[in-house]
Amino acid sequence: MFKAIRNKNRLPDTVEAGSRGIVFPATGKLYTDLARRAARTIRMVMPDVKIDLFTDQEIDDPVFDKIHALSESTHRPKIEAIRRTRFERSIVMDTDVIVIADISDMFEVLDRYDMAAALGVTKTPKMTPRDGKTPICLNPTNTGVMAVKASRKVQKFMETWEQEFQAKDNFRDQPAFRRMLYQSDLDFVTLGPAYNCIWLDLLDIWRPSMGAPRVLHVRTLHSDHPGDPETPFDLVEAIGEPRARHVKNLLAADWMLGGDPTQAITKTPNDIRKEKLRQIDAPAEHASETRKIAGKHPNGQALKGPGNGKPGKQVKRLRQEMNAVKSQIYRTAILALAHQKRPIRVCVVGANDGKNGDPIYDLIKTRLHTKTDITLFEPQEYLIPILEANYSFHPSHQIVNAAVGNEDTLTLHAVRPEYWDRFKTPYSANWPSYRAPTGITSFDRESVLRWVQKHLPNEQNPEKFIAELTVPSKRLTSFLKDLGKEPIIDVLQVDAEGFDDEVIYACDIHLTQPKIILFEKSNLSEERLTRLRKHLSKKYDLMDVQRDILAIRRP
Repeated sequence: MFKAIRNKNRLPDTVEAGSRGIVFPATGKLYTDLARRAARTIRMVMPDVKIDLFTDQEIDDPVFDKIHALSESTHRPKIEAIRRTRFERSIVMDTDVIVIADISDMFEVLDRYDMAAALGVTKTPKMTPRDGKTPICLNPTNTGVMAVKASRKVQKFMETWEQEFQAKDNFRDQPAFRRMLYQSDLDFVTLGPAYNCIWLDLLDIWRPSMGAPRVLHVRTLHSDHPGDPETPFDLVEAIGEPRARHVKNLLAADWMLGGDPTQAITKTPNDIRKEKLRQIDAPAEHASETRKIAGKHPNGQALKGPGNGKPGKQVKRLRQEMNAVKSQIYRTAILALAHQKRPIRVCVVGANDGKNGDPIYDLIKTRLHTKTDITLFEPQEYLIPILEANYSFHPSHQIVNAAVGNEDTLTLHAVRPEYWDRFKTPYSANWPSYRAPTGITSFDRESVLRWVQKHLPNEQNPEKFIAELTVPSKRLTSFLKDLGKEPIIDVLQVDAEGFDDEVIYACDIHLTQPKIILFEKSNLSEERLTRLRKHLSKKYDLMDVQRDILAIRRP
């Protein structure tokens, strides 16, 4: 029995006894360049540590102590790197990590354990599938940062993990790791988020009592150009100035890193954001008080028009002022996102021409055209050239001629172009002739018909004005993936003429996580609007803004 235990713990022949080092596995030029930047970042805080690279690229870079050629090019080279590492104790990392403090203590934890890693943050069915063998309470492990002690036992685990991963999970290695870990006899310990902070929103509430983060896992690094491979990562560029400043303050206050724990950090980024939102909300609170007294004379009598029982000019003026304040809150909330280092990601569903009647067109054109990444969805093909022309000023806009929804195709009902000039609506006096009739295109034929009858009451055959359009449709996350964009967005603006709720459900906001949502409520039935409010209120604060509802995600 003791001989079997010794054999399990015996070092593989290729391992150098007593050695320790950091290992980066990478395939392709992008990930290899990221590894080169990540290694240079590590050198700033751990100048003497050995760093090896496993890659399928032919490179020569002195930042690495040794470069190994991968035996095969795969999107998950990590397992091969662990099997072939020359170090007795390895810290194996994805290439999209930024090490901001000495993590030598990760080597020390291997005095007692075979392996160590931090918890994953996702428990979707794909990440934690029910297989009848693994308890659902067992969290997934994020394998992007791992401390591994070389042994025959670990080698055997790696072989089993690789086989299971290739057979069942294809793209994700974590589900197979979770299953195999539960069935193995490895001594494994879970590390805290400081050693793999992949949920960067946590930085916004991170307080000095939690210590300081050591490793930031910044997944957006591999979605953009990797930058100069011969320079370290720039923290401000990667996570934005407010978070970078807060992280530096946390490091300075961490006693475990030689910092001064008495150093005052009075406010987290979340505290600062709350203050800004309170400042934004202050006019709204004033408007709320105004609304309470709107329609009342100082003596308590109702303010009415002359003899007709309708609100007088004073009430209308107060309502206009309140609506102006609320509309300004939407634009101000978007401006508050401009402090991010990365562009504000905006999705507009039902963009029409993108300009006339759009609440943020002027804001983006005059102040945010270089600070936004905007995707505009418009299903009406004849509007696409107009939309392109209106957004020609924007350097990184994308236009999608499709609808956002659950089906592969959707049927819309629209006013035929040859009849656009027939409609002269009061609210569109300063708009082009196409804008009002194309603005009521809807999934609901009756809604379009009612609009035609309202504005052409003497028309004998209103049906002839309406055409059917069959348009392609997908969920928002699928469109973003096809466009090569990150699934996380900041602003979602929806105008779908009575189907705003269905569009929002198809936007998978639990995945896309927009901070701000604006949608039209006026064409939704009471039942559907109540259901949508209930759905959104779990994560958002809701505010009525004229015909719309503004939803701001709670921290």
